[in-house]
Amino acid sequence: MLGLHSYYDGHGLNDALLRYKQAIEIKQKFLDDNELNMPLDIAKIYRDMSYMYRLLAEGSEAKKRYDDLSIEWCLVSLEKATNKKDRIETYEFLVQMYRIEKTSHVYKLSERDHQENRLIGIRYKELQVEEALEYYSPLDLNVAIYYYYLAVNQRAASLKKEAMANFEKAIEIHLAQEKPRFDEIAYLYWEIGQIHEDQKDYTSAIDCKKKEIQYRMEDEKLRLPFRDFNRESFHRIKENHKELASLYIKLHKIQLACDCLSKAIQRYENSEYEDKNMKIRQITERIKKLQCSSVEEAQSMGLQELPADEIIDEESDEPIYEELPVLILEEDSDNENSVSEGTISEIDYDTEILWL
Repeated sequence: MLGLHSYYDGHGLNDALLRYKQAIEIKQKFLDDNELNMPLDIAKIYRDMSYMYRLLAEGSEAKKRYDDLSIEWCLVSLEKATNKKDRIETYEFLVQMYRIEKTSHVYKLSERDHQENRLIGIRYKELQVEEALEYYSPLDLNVAIYYYYLAVNQRAASLKKEAMANFEKAIEIHLAQEKPRFDEIAYLYWEIGQIHEDQKDYTSAIDCKKKEIQYRMEDEKLRLPFRDFNRESFHRIKENHKELASLYIKLHKIQLACDCLSKAIQRYENSEYEDKNMKIRQITERIKKLQCSSVEEAQSMGLQELPADEIIDEESDEPIYEELPVLILEEDSDNENSVSEGTISEIDYDTEILWL
């Protein structure tokens, strides 16, 4: 770290690199000391050097060299380290190298190469989880954290099934605690729900959103004395109800969507939110328009309340609701209404629609 401090103190790159080289020479003298994990220390020094070159466009080739040296010394560290805590730390270091440094713009990687680095990083993350399961109790919250970050890495690499499974494992550990962190559990369900929504599996996304609301409300009960938290919790749960309404709309379940919006109104009514009357009017008007668009206006325009021809998924024999055609009503800056054609997948809870 002396090199980094030297660089940021204005001594320049050459002075910083000289200090790094001196540090490496000192560290290498202790490589045979089994009580010290010197290979990892050397790996960290090379990583710091690679970071400095990343800051300097002209240092791209040097950065690549130091990235490789850093990874090389990490692998030496793994060979020598017998302490599981050291091994867990080393795996984390390798994950960061492949997720951050090896994806730097200086590499000019193709998407295929990026994905390859992501997968290498994920493999090291999986090995880290295995070490953590042996070092900690399987129900230790540290293990839940490792499962969470493994899932985040898998999601980024489009390994969505694997990511959801590991988010679920993190949830199981949290629920096994004597005093669970319900806010953490709610957030994990949000993560899983986002994946389902990305896959347009709105039924599963709804189940996750309900779980998210359930655990946020459990958390709210525990924290009632904390005013600042309650303000944040009020806002989050209210938004959850609106998000759930949006998901129901995508499945053409207008009454359930309206029920969710009514719950959002109830939260405003029971709050001290200064603009709550305005918000209540807005949501109430939205409910009326949703009901009108699905029944009265559709009938008055000679449209059917339900789609005449459902689009059916050939494999599941279920309707593909997100592809259903609708008319989208929009209001411009001059308060003039316009109508355009679209599909369910293009709308959210506050979009005015007519079913075709």
